Parts: sequence; structure tokens; C-alpha cells
Amino acid sequence: QPLTTIYTECGESTPEILADISRRNVTVKYGRFLIEQEEGQPAKVIMRETVPLHRLTPELAREIVQAIAAEADLLEFELTGVDRI
Repeated sequence: QPLTTIYTECGESTPEILADISRRNVTVKYGRFLIEQEEGQPAKVIMRETVPLHRLTPELAREIVQAIAAEADLLEFELTGVDRI
């Protein structure tokens, strides 16, 4: 079944961020905060939502993007002190 992933990066991971993102994941409507690490790169916090393609309407895509952007921007600002996007 084809899937669509909506994804954004929030900033570099810190040891204390794990508990924070676990708490945040309880209240977010769309997406989940995760720690991702590519080989040779520092770990980073991301937010990702995966939706079956047959369910994704333009309205749902817009709702998901707006919700993820708002949540990810808040965490990005806490991690980095700036909003890069």
C-alpha cells in the first residue's frame, strides 16, 4: 500500500530531549517526534507523519502540514533559539 510521509527536522538531539519529546507525542494531533541519526552525523530530532496515499486529500494534507509545522517550530525554537523555516 503506497504511503506518503510528511517530515520536518527540528534540530540536534540532546540527552534531555527524550523525555520532552515523549511528553509532546502524547498531545500532538499529527506526527510524532523521533530521534534520527544517519551514519557519521549527529542525532537530530525530527517530526514525521505517514499516511496511506488513498486517505490523503488536499484538505488532510494541509491540516497535517500546518499541525506539524506549528509543533515542530516550537521545539525547534527551544532547541536552537531560532526558527529557520
